[in-house]
Amino acid sequence: MFLKTIVLKLKKYIAFIFSPKYYFGLERDLAFLQNEFGHLQKINNQLKQMHIKSKKNEKIVVVFLVQEVSLFSVFDSVINKLLNNGKFKCHVIIAPQYFCKKWNEDSYSELKKYFLKKGIISIDGVVKISSENEIEEVLDLQTLNPHYVFYTCPYMEDYHIFHRCAYVNNFAHVCYIPYGFLLAEQPETQYHQEVHNLAYRVYCETDFHNKNYAARCDKEAKVITTGYTKFDLLDNIKVANEIKNIKSNFNKIVIIAPHWSVGNLSSVTCYGTFDKYYEHIEKLLITFPNVYFVFKPHPSLKNALLRANVLQLKEYEKLLSGWSKRSNFCFYDGADYFEYFAISDALITDSVSFLAEYVLFDKPLLLLCRQDSSPYNKIGNLLVNSFYKAYCSEDIYDFMKNIILADHDHLYDKRNALIEMIRGSSQQAADLIENDLLNVN
Repeated sequence: MFLKTIVLKLKKYIAFIFSPKYYFGLERDLAFLQNEFGHLQKINNQLKQMHIKSKKNEKIVVVFLVQEVSLFSVFDSVINKLLNNGKFKCHVIIAPQYFCKKWNEDSYSELKKYFLKKGIISIDGVVKISSENEIEEVLDLQTLNPHYVFYTCPYMEDYHIFHRCAYVNNFAHVCYIPYGFLLAEQPETQYHQEVHNLAYRVYCETDFHNKNYAARCDKEAKVITTGYTKFDLLDNIKVANEIKNIKSNFNKIVIIAPHWSVGNLSSVTCYGTFDKYYEHIEKLLITFPNVYFVFKPHPSLKNALLRANVLQLKEYEKLLSGWSKRSNFCFYDGADYFEYFAISDALITDSVSFLAEYVLFDKPLLLLCRQDSSPYNKIGNLLVNSFYKAYCSEDIYDFMKNIILADHDHLYDKRNALIEMIRGSSQQAADLIENDLLNVN
C-alpha cells in the first residue's frame, strides 16, 4: 500500500513537471526575479550616484589598488598628477594578490619594500593575519569614502573578495587602466570581463582599442582614449649612475626579457620560450664577453616554470646564481626598467606588452617565436612584422653578430614608422585622466 502511494505521487509529479503550466510558471517566476533584480540594481546605482554627488564640494577621493611592483608604473604618472592638484585626495593601497586562490605573500612583501625605498606613501590593504599566515581581514575600501577606485589587473579572482569591483561598485565609481599595451587577440579576457562591464571609465591606449572596448562593453561613452599611461614616464627617464657606467665597460647592452607563458601552461596565452632557450643564456655570456646582458623576466616566470614542470625553484635559483657570477650579467626584477631600455642596444624577448614599449626607444628587437603562438591583434601584427625573429637558437647568435655587433639594423625605418601610432597623443595620459575626473558627474 505504501509503495503504491509513492508510485502514484511520483506519477503526478512527473506529469506536473512535463506540463505547460509548470514551465510557464517557471518562466513567469524567472521573469519576475529578473525584473526585481534589475529594479534593485537601478536603485543601488541611484543611491551610489546620490552619495557621490553629495560629496561634490569635498575633495575628490581616488583609490589605486596595486598588487605587485611591476604594476605600479601604470598608475605612477596619474597619482603624481592628482597629488599635485589640491582638488584630489589619493590613497595608494597595497592590495593582497591571490594566485590559484592562494595569497601571494612574496608580491605583497616586495611591494611594501619598494614603496618604503621610493618614499611612496601607501596604506596596507591587509588588516589582520592569522597565526597560520593567512589573511583574516582586509581594509574595507568603503571606509575611505572614495569617489573612484582604480584597477589595472582585470582578473578579479586575483583580488580579495572585498577588493573586487563587484563590491566596490556599490559605493564608488570603478575605473580601469589596462596593465599592458594590448597586442594579443584575446577579446574575452581583454575587453569583456567583469571589471570592463562595471567600469565607469576605461582609459585605453589607442582608438583601435577604444573600438574594441565599445563593441563589447555595455556603455560606449565610458571608454576614453588617453594613450598608455606608462608612456608618460618616457618624458622624465633618469638613468642611475651605476647603469650609465655599464656603457663605459661594455660594447653593447642587451636585455633578455622572457614571458611567463611557457609550454602548455596557458590555453590562450602561448608566447613563452624560456623552456626552449634558457640553456643557451650561459653560452651567450661566454660567446659575447664584451656584451652586458640584463635578465628581466616576467614577474610570474618563476612560478610558471614550477607549475609547468620546467624547473624547480632551486634549479631556477641555481641558474641565476651561476649567471650572476659572470661580470657581463645582471638580474633585474624592478619596476623602473625604462632606464635599462634607454641605455640598452637591443631587446631579446617573447613578452607581449614590451613589443609596444621598446619600439619607442629606436632599438632593434629580436622576437623569440613559437610555432603554436597565440594570435596578435591588428597593431600586434604590424609590430611583429617589423621585428627580427628567432625560431631556433642559431637565429639568436645571428642576431647578435649580424645586427647588434655589426650595427646593421635594416628594419629601423619599418619600426620607426609605427612610433606615432603606438605613442598616441603628444599630451600626457595623466593630464587627460585628470581633466576627465574633474568634469564627470
